[in-house]
Amino acid sequence: MSAAWRALAGVLIGCGVAVVAQPVVAVPSGSEQVVPTVALSVTEAEPEELIEVTISGFSSRVVTVTVCGNDALRGSGDCNMAASESTPINDDGSPRFVRLIVSPPPVPCPCLIRASSPTNDQAAVAPIVLTGHPTGPLVPAAEPALPLVVSIRADRSSGGLLDSIRASLGGPTAYDVTVTIRNTATHVIDGIGVAATAGRRQGPVLATVDVEPPASIAAGATWEDTVRVELPAPVWGNVRWVADVSGGGPTVEATDDTSSLPVLLVIATGVLLLVALALGIRLVVRVRNRRRRQRPELGAAEGGVVKHGAPSVDARVPTRELESV
Repeated sequence: MSAAWRALAGVLIGCGVAVVAQPVVAVPSGSEQVVPTVALSVTEAEPEELIEVTISGFSSRVVTVTVCGNDALRGSGDCNMAASESTPINDDGSPRFVRLIVSPPPVPCPCLIRASSPTNDQAAVAPIVLTGHPTGPLVPAAEPALPLVVSIRADRSSGGLLDSIRASLGGPTAYDVTVTIRNTATHVIDGIGVAATAGRRQGPVLATVDVEPPASIAAGATWEDTVRVELPAPVWGNVRWVADVSGGGPTVEATDDTSSLPVLLVIATGVLLLVALALGIRLVVRVRNRRRRQRPELGAAEGGVVKHGAPSVDARVPTRELESV
């Protein structure tokens, strides 16, 4: 029995070492609002004139710079994308300088220089007067039916040895939950509400994600916040994370699914079952051996000799009595 428990302890220690040996991925524990900016060497230029553009505050690896009319209210359709310039962003976050030819946009001014990431989730503009280019009234863009684009992402928090072992045993597990909201409208959206939860599908809520909603989100801007949430034990199977964002139109819902398998708990349960089975077999063998030993002892206690196919004769009966009979 002691050998079985030593084997169980060895398995648990080995699993603990395996959990610790897994690579740890750092997860940002907070959100920082990145504010992209664009600065021009001049505020007025002739068509096809070469100017210098200073870009800073972008987290994107590549930024596209172009000349736009109509204040770029309708996006790239108001810009001269054929004459745009793409430039990589410095790894150290320092400002990037771009030499740009001011080619006239396809629509009338008001004009500006626009810098944007490939997915348009980051953008910055700077006004410029384009000499000789016509100026016309602003044409607003058609408002999207759902101006807010929402996403939610849940990642296992990177903790120490005890947190890893606790999670592998199905205990309380911490997650870093990131909610991202992008305003695709052409105006500022105020009064945004955020409600996020974690739970089983078609089941009860396991935890609430306390996200502090933004006061407002500017046109084309992206807001993001990361909150640490601890799911109560037992943590196993699939968990669905849901974020409902209201404001600026109908409520928008985003979901993310995570799956958890308590490896140590499964292994420990399997080992305990094997130990219980071994103990049960050992007990059965002991009972059988005891019964086998008790059978000849019962025969000897009765004082007779048992032969197959013949009646037993009592050795204590005198021989003469047998003969007289």
